Amino acid sequence: MLTQSFQYLLISIAFIILSFLIMYGYYCRRRYNSFYGTGRIADMEIWRAKSNVAWLFTFCLAMALLFHLV
Repeated sequence: MLTQSFQYLLISIAFIILSFLIMYGYYCRRRYNSFYGTGRIADMEIWRAKSNVAWLFTFCLAMALLFHLV
């Protein structure tokens, strides 16, 4: 069994990773929107895909934390 302070450390690290994933998703979405009107379709698709993957990982991590903590 893990000590209480180590569990708090693991939960804190998980929330830090979750917040970084959220920030990365917003960053990718902003990069995707910045290419509107430039004709750089490949770059737009790459940044949109990165954004979608970041949001998917964020959702999966949030669900894993929710099911584990409840």
